Parts: sequence; structure tokens; C-alpha cells
Amino acid sequence: MHQILPRLLAPLAVVALAACAGKQHVAPPTDSPTAATVYVSGPMPGGMAVTKFNLNRKQCYQGLTPVPEDAAAPMRIASGELSFFSAKYDRGGTLCEVIVSFSPEPQASYALVPERQGAILGGGSCAMTVRRVMPGGTSRPEPVEGWVMRSASVACVRPQPAAGRNR
Repeated sequence: MHQILPRLLAPLAVVALAACAGKQHVAPPTDSPTAATVYVSGPMPGGMAVTKFNLNRKQCYQGLTPVPEDAAAPMRIASGELSFFSAKYDRGGTLCEVIVSFSPEPQASYALVPERQGAILGGGSCAMTVRRVMPGGTSRPEPVEGWVMRSASVACVRPQPAAGRNR
């Protein structure tokens, strides 16, 4: 029995990791009247990536999808539910990541504006604001919530509120 346990752990680990395999974002249909759009705005520091977290029905992590940096070809997202986005900077020993969420409204357009503040001994911090873009081109800040990823079970990692952390 003692030797069977190690042999079972490896297949179980593979099954658990397969459940978290990178599932890509499924965009609403182009003719959907409830879809919203999102894109990255502003200068992106080299080494920074902005992605959408793809979650399953249990809100477990399923993968990441890059958010376009082109307002003319934005990502379509579902409205009326929390959407999670990450800005991550990883270059030359400087690491930082921030996860934010907001609830997009139907037919609205949003600009994600990532920022990276200075590095101190390989540290640094990331921030991301979300701006709702109005039809005339003006924008206004959208309220966001900050999150961290935590294990909810063996095969599920999900966003949890980042209590006391900067957004």
C-alpha cells in the first residue's frame, strides 16, 4: 500500500493540471447586443502584458487571453458579469502583477490603462485603471476591485478579494 500512493499521486496531479489547461476566451457573437468591448490604452512598458482571466462556471482559473492594444480591433466580452484582467510586468528581475475586475455594461467600450512604478532592488509595483470610453471619445474612470489568485481546492485556483491591497 505504501508504494501504491506515490504511483497514484502522479496521475492525479496530471488530471488536476489538465483541468487548468489554458482555455481561451470565448467572445460573444459579433451581433450580440449585450457584448461590451475592451482594449489596452496608453504606452505599454516593454515586458508588460495585459490579459483577461478565463474562468469556468465554478469561477476556477482556466487560462489567459491577451487583450488587444488596438482600439480599432477590441476584445468582445460579456456584459453583466464580473470580468477579471491582469497587468503583469516581468523583465530583468523586476516583477509585479495586479488583478482587477469590473462589470461591463452592454455595448460599452473600456480602455485598460496599465502602469508600472519604479523598481527598488528588483521590486516595483503595477497598477491598472479602467476607463469607460464614451461615444465622443471622452472617458471616465470605472470603479474596479482588486484580487489575488488563491487555491480553492486541489484542482481550482480562483480570484479572491485583495483585502487591504492597492488596486
